[in-house]
Amino acid sequence: DRVHTRSVVSISAHFAPRTSEQQIEALAAVRVDIEEARATLARIEETTWGLELTEINGERFVVLPASALSNPPWTVGGRPALKLSSE
Repeated sequence: DRVHTRSVVSISAHFAPRTSEQQIEALAAVRVDIEEARATLARIEETTWGLELTEINGERFVVLPASALSNPPWTVGGRPALKLSSE
């Protein structure tokens, strides 16, 4: 959340400039922010082993990497999933 909040604030601040030169500089800064966010996402994906948490119609699932289970009890987006207890 902190990364997302910083990016939103940063992006809105970048588009405040009025001159063309300032807008070009702002666009370059936004591109840097995007690359930093992509690098952060790559690190997160690497450290979470490809697991995803998702909620569908109030049901919560842990979505596993595609090859994790041969006969999964649940699938989400074609990937094996484990349904979490609602308790």
